[in-house]
Amino acid sequence: MRIKIENQVNIEKENVAEIQEVNNNGKREETLNVDKIIQDWEMILKDIKKDHNLLCVSFDTWLKPLKIYDLADNELLVLVPEQGYIKILDKKFSSILKDAIEKRYKIPIDIRFITNDYLEKITVAVNNKTNINSMYCFDNFVVCDGNMFAYLTAKEVATGDRRFNPLCIVGPDGNGKTHLLQAIGNAISETDPNKKVIYCTSESFINEFIISIKQGSSQNFRKKYRSVDVLLLDDIPFFAGMEGSEGEFAHLFDELDRMNKQIVLSTDKAPKDIEEMDEHIRNFINSGLVIEIYAPDKDMKENIIRTKAREAGIFLRDDVIDYIASNCNSNVSEIEGSIKSLVAYSELSKYMISLDTAKDVLKSIVSEKNNKEK
Repeated sequence: MRIKIENQVNIEKENVAEIQEVNNNGKREETLNVDKIIQDWEMILKDIKKDHNLLCVSFDTWLKPLKIYDLADNELLVLVPEQGYIKILDKKFSSILKDAIEKRYKIPIDIRFITNDYLEKITVAVNNKTNINSMYCFDNFVVCDGNMFAYLTAKEVATGDRRFNPLCIVGPDGNGKTHLLQAIGNAISETDPNKKVIYCTSESFINEFIISIKQGSSQNFRKKYRSVDVLLLDDIPFFAGMEGSEGEFAHLFDELDRMNKQIVLSTDKAPKDIEEMDEHIRNFINSGLVIEIYAPDKDMKENIIRTKAREAGIFLRDDVIDYIASNCNSNVSEIEGSIKSLVAYSELSKYMISLDTAKDVLKSIVSEKNNKEK
């Protein structure tokens, strides 16, 4: 059952320089934002130079090259030209910077110096934790008339083609939507490992959003998703009617669209048929390309069975293939599950799969009404 967010979350724009909060006395006070520090940075450094009587050569060498990178949980990340700077800065200037910033903004803060090499390592680490299954690729996607258009469009998107943005793939569960989304992610990451690609389900997005609110880390949550190059979001009907999450989702869409970042979505219903969907989100999705995947017919199911059996290294007789295609629902996931069951039986028993064996092994997968002889 979906968890409703009882109190609607007010989403502030990320580019707001200062965010105001109410303190215990009912007065409004300013909370420090990284944009504010960046705006004041040159003045902060000039004040340090003046207050500490720094020589021009010392100031120009050690402080002038410093750039603000981010502020998270009251830790200010300061970008330095190279690793050699960090030891000197920590020893001679870290406390000076800390005192100047705390004096100016009246809040405690920590200083951490980082290099571009460090950021590159972080980028690679993030890309390696995007929930994308390497098993899903275009090469092992079984193409048929019912999914050809979606397949070809997904391949175009993976090349960086932004004409189809956002791309929304519509179709019944178990017919390859997730496969195509993750194939896009794998293809992009293989071509350009520095691209930030994130795949997630709507449910995991909502859960992460709720946790970020409870932990007071919603800014980090937004930074994570708004800094992506490609967002692959599965099962969008899960958002429908969840006001706080839908609002966050709408802001995310707008921001990524403004930066011309690729968005790929999947749903088992056409956007027009998702009753409680926010109208802004519905219009945004419909402004892109909405493609439908159709369930495979019997001939296509036989083709899928042969392909999956060949990939699994198992030989299936024609009567077994016909039985599976005739009795399994039009669901590729169910067909794949049937093949896995037969592979497991064959490997453990060392026997060939006969029709009677297939019927016995698959009786827990094939529904009883379909299992009757016709």
